[in-house]
Amino acid sequence: MVVMGMTSVSVVMTVLVLNFHHRGPFNEPVPEWARVLILQRLRKLLHMKLSHTG
Repeated sequence: MVVMGMTSVSVVMTVLVLNFHHRGPFNEPVPEWARVLILQRLRKLLHMKLSHTG
């Protein structure tokens, strides 16, 4: 049961990452809720630093 849950989370995260990766300049921007989730909460959980380039 745990393996099935981990696989499901992995698939959902892969779909989200690929969706954000393939957004070009002509598509709509990333929603605010996703920015907060990825750039603030998830990076703190993973102990990542936010780069201030560009």
